[in-house]
Amino acid sequence: MNQQSARKLPSLAPLSLPSPKQKTTSRMSNAIKPAKIQTSQSLCVEPFADQQLESSSDLGFDKIDDKQILLNQLNTEFQTSLIKLHNKQSTIDNLKMENTQTKQQIKNINKILKLPENSDLQQILVQVESILVQLSQSQSKFNKVSEDLSQLTQIHRELHDKSDMYQDESQKLSMQIKVMQSATPLSFQERDTLQQQLQQVESENSSLKLQLETYQQSVSIKSKSTNELAEQLASLTIKAKEALLQNSLLKQQHAEQQKQTLTLQNQLTQLEQRCQGLQQINSEQQVRNTSLVQQLQHDEVNVAQLEQQLIKSDQINIQKQQIIDSAQNSLQQVTDELSSTKSALNTMQIQHAESTVRTQIQITREIFERVQRIENGAEFLVEEFQKLNDQFLRE
Repeated sequence: MNQQSARKLPSLAPLSLPSPKQKTTSRMSNAIKPAKIQTSQSLCVEPFADQQLESSSDLGFDKIDDKQILLNQLNTEFQTSLIKLHNKQSTIDNLKMENTQTKQQIKNINKILKLPENSDLQQILVQVESILVQLSQSQSKFNKVSEDLSQLTQIHRELHDKSDMYQDESQKLSMQIKVMQSATPLSFQERDTLQQQLQQVESENSSLKLQLETYQQSVSIKSKSTNELAEQLASLTIKAKEALLQNSLLKQQHAEQQKQTLTLQNQLTQLEQRCQGLQQINSEQQVRNTSLVQQLQHDEVNVAQLEQQLIKSDQINIQKQQIIDSAQNSLQQVTDELSSTKSALNTMQIQHAESTVRTQIQITREIFERVQRIENGAEFLVEEFQKLNDQFLRE
């Protein structure tokens, strides 16, 4: 709409009427000579010339210029709002890029936790909770194995003490047997009894050694399982710490994203409100542009009518000038007749003076009557000219 109004304004430049008015005033100044007609006639003609020299501001062009300036200002405001909207869109794109990076981090965490790539934050939290449950179960198993190991260690110590004690007793018995053999010979019955006691002690000692070896093997097995559980517990602890750290980071990022989302929603709401305001301003501006175009078209019609009226006025001025020229010619003829009459009066004979004077007086009266009629016709023409001038001004 602005371009249409800007295109139509230059088309009015030839119709701004300085050249037709100048032509009209030049024609009137060349045609009307106040020195050759009466002063009253010149006073009746000159106001019409002054009326034609009015500025084009009476035609409403100043209002059109003000409206054009207002259109340009509104267009500038609209362009500024579009630039702000573009900046907000770039901010939204940056936040979308940050959201994409966060999703990539979540995918990396999913790889660490062996989750599907499309897992969301809730699934990650569930996996972390399951890891923590496994960690607690492994901790309980480790505690149970540790208790079993401590019990086995205690039993091993007790068996080792008993083995030492039986070994000491066996050595004591052997020493006693050697002492007794060296001192006095024993009877067969005593020897058998001691031999049986020795065999019994040795069998008990061997059984204790077997039990000790069995317990040592079980302790080594328990130690291996305990070490494996400890390693698993350490790895699970590391994973749990990493998961908790990633969970805290994700919570922080989620909170920041929620804040950014709220900020973006507020900004989008403000932008929507501004866009609605701009759309309302644009619609109002379109209505104004439509009214301006209609007014410009109406002004063009008025200018065309004024041009036609000026053409008619020029034609009327030409007709008036022709009438005034004819009146001036008639006055010149009367003046010539008066001069010829005066010369005839001077050359007449004195004896015919009275009759000639009467005749000349009669002729002079007739001439004055003709002059009076011509003056009356000129006044009538001036009145008609004034009426046409008033009608033109009213139109």
